[in-house]
Amino acid sequence: MPRTLDVVESLKLLSKYKIKVAHAKLAKNEQDVLHAIKKTGFPLVLKVVSKKAVHKTEHKGIYTSIKSEKEAQSAFSNLQKIRGFEGALVQQQVSGSEWLIGNKTDLQFGPAI
Repeated sequence: MPRTLDVVESLKLLSKYKIKVAHAKLAKNEQDVLHAIKKTGFPLVLKVVSKKAVHKTEHKGIYTSIKSEKEAQSAFSNLQKIRGFEGALVQQQVSGSEWLIGNKTDLQFGPAI
């Protein structure tokens, strides 16, 4: 059965093919968040890492435009409440294009991206 890559696995795959992404760091606790902020800077985005929350927006699993440690701590606290929470991705917020890539097996065409 096919499985969905989590955000950390997805970033590793993109990196393998030299596709540029915003700087990101996995945080499993509040101390990790504060450490990641020092590397990332503001503004930043926090995204839940959870196999139970694949579609993050449906689970309120993304916080954008975070501009302070206090906002980051509050967002992290909320993300921890999401079912299956494994951590949060602390990511530099950048402007540009966002791509969502998925796949399915079409009855007529077979596997498709």
